[in-house]
Amino acid sequence: MNPRKVYGYNGNTKGFTFAQYKQEIDAGRPVLIQVNGHTMLGYGYDDLSSVVYLHDTWDYSDHTMVWGTSYAGLSHYGVCVVKLEPSTAGLVANFSASTTAPLINTTVHFTDLSYGDPASWTWSITPGTFAYAGGTSASSQYPQVQFTASGLYSITLTASNGTYSDNEVKTDYINAIDCSNFPLPLTEDFSDGHLPSCWENIDNAGNGQAWQFNNPGNRMINTTTNGNGFAILDSDLYGDGFYQDADLVSPILDFSEYASITLSFQHYFLEFGDSYGTLSYSIDGGSNWTTIQTWTTTENAATFNQNLSSTLAGQSNVRFKWHYFGSWAYYWAIDDISITGIMPGLWTGTTSTNWNTASNWSDGVVPGSTTDITVPVSSPNWPVFSGNLVLGTQCRNITMKGAAQLTVNGNLTIPAGREFKLTGNGLLKVTGNTYGKVPTAQGGEVY
Repeated sequence: MNPRKVYGYNGNTKGFTFAQYKQEIDAGRPVLIQVNGHTMLGYGYDDLSSVVYLHDTWDYSDHTMVWGTSYAGLSHYGVCVVKLEPSTAGLVANFSASTTAPLINTTVHFTDLSYGDPASWTWSITPGTFAYAGGTSASSQYPQVQFTASGLYSITLTASNGTYSDNEVKTDYINAIDCSNFPLPLTEDFSDGHLPSCWENIDNAGNGQAWQFNNPGNRMINTTTNGNGFAILDSDLYGDGFYQDADLVSPILDFSEYASITLSFQHYFLEFGDSYGTLSYSIDGGSNWTTIQTWTTTENAATFNQNLSSTLAGQSNVRFKWHYFGSWAYYWAIDDISITGIMPGLWTGTTSTNWNTASNWSDGVVPGSTTDITVPVSSPNWPVFSGNLVLGTQCRNITMKGAAQLTVNGNLTIPAGREFKLTGNGLLKVTGNTYGKVPTAQGGEVY
């Protein structure tokens, strides 16, 4: 889209005229007005005075200039006309999913939203850790899919009407979640307005009066992120004649390789009558519970912070439970939960992508030859190792979970007795050569 010079600019006698500008506007086409060093949008005109109505992009107001003169001291020298050609195919592929954050091995229903009466459909999903369900297939209009590994999936739909076809690509559209594979740190501020994935909201009273996440009573909760939501059991909202007895339970957490565990959260407990709240933990997945603390008196936006290493470090089947009981009492609001741990060899990526930066590791120590490496399912920065990486020298073994990524800018050597595993649909990129045992991939990519 090259600009055309306007008639009269520097003596030009064959340029774009004001009459042509009017024709384009009348045809419904926007015209880009080119002045020296800037581009504006022309959208109308005054025929009698050769005035152009425009948006100058410096504010949101309407402005004018005389055709072929100047604007804000900048000479008008050219135009570009935006012409959108109609599709000759009349076919546009599109789709949606019943959820974009499913639990693994649950069924996601895809809906074809294509325009133009397609007669056939071809679906492509990467990576390949999935299966079609309900008798559907890659050629179904409305396929059902179960994702068998955690991580991100890209979906492509090709729709065809026999003459034309069109593709719709949605990169990293599905984020499959494995409830048994939650890495630390685990943070939750309940900003989604509903029960988070893999959490449980257990209504012990059986009356439907359990934890809510959209602040139905419009309570003022003075936690750090109260503006984006929190969990609350609002007894006062339900009124006289009812009682509430409900548990908010975390996902199962594996602390078997952690040396230190810390739990913190902010909360507002407003007591009345015999209401109370308790915080408990379980080391057997929720079958048995041990109370950490009980609240019976008002605490406004208080912070709970406790190191639980002595009881939970090394445990592999841990859950936390916030329990509230009240009968036309007030409420308990929970927000900004953080569960952190120190684990040798756990990548956090809090500082950069540099493998050799100590602050990128959970324990603040760059791994050595006897350290097993874990790259978790999520990280603000994925690790990059510069040079040749030899298992047994720079580390002992490596496990990449979920959608984890690792780049080795050099050779990767995996000697006998050492192991490199991709347990999800992650990505290992080696710019040099790979020697020894090929990394085990359960749906991830190695190249």
